[in-house]
Amino acid sequence: MRLAEARRRTGYSTRGFAKATGSSTRTIWELERGRRLPRPSTISKLAKVLAVPAGDVEEFREAIRKRASRGVPPEVLAQVEEMEVSEVEVVDATVIRVAAQRSLKEVMEYLISSGHPEDVDQVYEEVRGPSHQYCKAPQGS
Repeated sequence: MRLAEARRRTGYSTRGFAKATGSSTRTIWELERGRRLPRPSTISKLAKVLAVPAGDVEEFREAIRKRASRGVPPEVLAQVEEMEVSEVEVVDATVIRVAAQRSLKEVMEYLISSGHPEDVDQVYEEVRGPSHQYCKAPQGS
């Protein structure tokens, strides 16, 4: 459902909802018209006043998705699109991470099955770097 619909269902006017959430009427107006995406703290506050899960409000789902998708490679977002159909309600950072893992696994499987397992190791070393805190422990430890 849309934010305006959720607000009306709870009986709030725009002004009353703004007051109940500690927001300005202009902010509520901008959120309802899609001119602004709410921050996570605002989403929580608005959803609490509306007494609905954040995933039930379209504008909240979109804001959560956009925040989680910043800087994510297109192939990972393609994985997310595939997952959305049946697996997830709200795309957040956890969903993005799972999609990235799927994408990475598929690429690694392709490289290995095409006879280039050394490419997986090479890319891994390039990304991790020699001084990364998660590098392998020295042999014999």
